[in-house]
Amino acid sequence: MLAIAGPQNCGPSPTEAAGRVAADMLTPYPPGIRAVLPDERLTEPVPRYLR
Repeated sequence: MLAIAGPQNCGPSPTEAAGRVAADMLTPYPPGIRAVLPDERLTEPVPRYLR
């Protein structure tokens, strides 16, 4: 049976992401400019910016 609605894990929150490696691009909108590219390690300023 396929679950249509329910709890989903979309990944760590910005505060939990510091020190991890991105699997995909992170592009906050607006302004729509890429903040993180795949395989890039998230340093402390990036999660703070994404909050």
